[in-house]
Amino acid sequence: MEISHFLHNPKTMELREKFMESVFLKHGIIQSYMNDLRLDLSFDQKIELIASLFGEVHRLKGSGGTYGFYEISRVYFNALIYIRPPQNEMRMLTKEEFDAAALILDEFTKYYPALKNAFVDLNNQVHHRDDKSIFYVAQDRGDFYKELEQFALLNNVVLFSVMTTEDAIFALDKVSPGTVFIDTSHYEDAFLSLIKQFQDKESVSDIIVITEEVARHEDYINHGATKVVSPKEIDLVQLLGFLK
Repeated sequence: MEISHFLHNPKTMELREKFMESVFLKHGIIQSYMNDLRLDLSFDQKIELIASLFGEVHRLKGSGGTYGFYEISRVYFNALIYIRPPQNEMRMLTKEEFDAAALILDEFTKYYPALKNAFVDLNNQVHHRDDKSIFYVAQDRGDFYKELEQFALLNNVVLFSVMTTEDAIFALDKVSPGTVFIDTSHYEDAFLSLIKQFQDKESVSDIIVITEEVARHEDYINHGATKVVSPKEIDLVQLLGFLK
């Protein structure tokens, strides 16, 4: 599940904001470890510093993705390539490894203010657009999803995206979408109960099922879908019609 897609709403943006604030503090700790490694310390002291450095970078690499900041994850993933010891055995970093990691971390120091400002802008927008968000459920993402994603970006609309019914049910407690797309290549009973749960959300005005199984169209309609269409019937003009 891509957590960032359903964290783009007023109820959970505060959590992401707190993480964003903590990143620079933790980055400062990482930079202090790097600076200390430049000092004339004993072998054991440097090994201890490298272990601490590794732990902090590894945690930020993982938590960046958890909070939906994949740019942050990539920065620390790239730094970790040079900081991680072979077979995780603690050893001194070579000069080349240290310099490469230092360059990546120094660049992030410069990049962080721009990333934070972009997040602040997003946060301000989300507080005004949650009511017209789109929720997309699909095991596989094809051309329609790319079209939907482009539409959301161009029209300043939040797009929540999950790939399983379990993730959809989990996310429903945290988001209030206006339009729902369920894109499925084959019939599943789980989608029928999912439609019912979307129906119970006061914010949802349209539940659109996309499927090639013509024989199942009536089942989806009977369980509450407002429209059932074939993937071949979907184009950008229709999409705009659905969401306006």
